Amino acid sequence: MVTLELAELKQVSAFFGINLPPKTADGIQHIDSTEARKAVEILIPKKSPKPLIRLGSALDGGYLLPDDLTGISRCLSPGVNNFKFFEDDLATKHNIKCDLVDASSDVDCFATQLIDGMQTFYPQWLDTNNSSDSLSIAEWISMHSGDRDDFLLQIDIEGAEYRNLLSTDDHDLGRFRILILELHRVAAAFTRPRIFYEAMRPLLAKLDRQFICVHAHPNNALGFSKPPALGFDVPRLLEVTFLRRDRFPNPSNNRTSAGVSLPHPLDSTNVLKRAPFHLDTPWSKKPRDPISSLRMAKDWINFFRYHNRSELVSAHAKLWLRQQA
Repeated sequence: MVTLELAELKQVSAFFGINLPPKTADGIQHIDSTEARKAVEILIPKKSPKPLIRLGSALDGGYLLPDDLTGISRCLSPGVNNFKFFEDDLATKHNIKCDLVDASSDVDCFATQLIDGMQTFYPQWLDTNNSSDSLSIAEWISMHSGDRDDFLLQIDIEGAEYRNLLSTDDHDLGRFRILILELHRVAAAFTRPRIFYEAMRPLLAKLDRQFICVHAHPNNALGFSKPPALGFDVPRLLEVTFLRRDRFPNPSNNRTSAGVSLPHPLDSTNVLKRAPFHLDTPWSKKPRDPISSLRMAKDWINFFRYHNRSELVSAHAKLWLRQQA
């Protein structure tokens, strides 16, 4: 009997606009466990040379990034959804200009008004199709070719991040000092071989050439699953922050997770109505420290306060105990 997973695998021909090759003749192909663990290692946070700070919303729309913003002049921020609290903090607290890109948004519906002289809105898609209603990363960089300072990229575009980043050459990508990405369908990309080999692994290899991950935070909106090739829980949505390698004192050897707290004390649950989800020890490679345990406790307390239903305590007790293990 064909499982739902295999049935879906047979039907998939594209992954967020990236064409996938036909399935193998026997319909079975496995992700090599060694290759999967090598790839996920790129997503495991390493010690940042600068402390992490939080900008933006206290819930969804807030991100952690290194306090290394001096010398960054401009941020490219596709995927607005009419909320720009992160970009407001960049402009008002760090004097960084922001170009917001989103064809599905309406400047008249923004929760906060554009900051004159600091924020520009483009009602276009971030994409690579050369359409009049789209803007590519390379085109945006070309628009600011006279700016010799570093840039920042904050991208949340519902899966289109894969094709946009893969289509951006290394020189252009290197103009960004910091990348803040929301990666979609991460667990699926480590479960389905064609997606892993055509999208996830190439993207992570591309990022690894110039960047090091300094923070990872699961968005609890869609939960998680356990890819067989990895054997531990992987979120379906994962927020990651990358810092360019030249910002590290010794970038070629910065492979330690020592001193990294997951969750970070500045992290916050994205969606209060859903149970919190936290990355476990395979991601941090060390026992959870007290500061992380306190952050987890706060997330659970906020969850129960939001629902104000005593029956949820027993319903989630097993999940709580599992995360404490």
